[in-house]
Amino acid sequence: MLALALRLGPTRLLERLARRRRAGGARFPSRTELGRIGEELVARWLAACGWTIVARNLRAPEGELDLVGRDGPTLVVVEVKTGRVYAPPGGTARRPAERVSRTDVQRRRRAAQRIARGGPFRFDVVEVLTDRRVEIVHRADVRGSHSRPAARENR
Repeated sequence: MLALALRLGPTRLLERLARRRRAGGARFPSRTELGRIGEELVARWLAACGWTIVARNLRAPEGELDLVGRDGPTLVVVEVKTGRVYAPPGGTARRPAERVSRTDVQRRRRAAQRIARGGPFRFDVVEVLTDRRVEIVHRADVRGSHSRPAARENR
């Protein structure tokens, strides 16, 4: 599935899969595959925005860091959440970014601070929504859970 994402481009692949899912057709990728596709899409999007991607899936004592990049002089640790807005029966809708807990934010910020070695750093959450069309929502400088979006792009 990842090879197909790289050949088609992750945006076109996710849109094709979403159309099939709505039509009741083909198998949607596993959560792991979907996460990898989302990370690839976000890495390409950030590079197109002028960022330098330093590392992907970096193992740190605080846990795995999806993307590490530089936005100008600032080191940025990026957590990527890919999925649909989920509304359980009788419950309220939950966005993929809401799966990032306060503890996750604290750990990732600690990792960013350690990697930056005294330089400027921040922790961002980028969600890739795959509901009707692919949409990227960038939440910059997250300090607690459920922060407001900083930037939004529809694809």
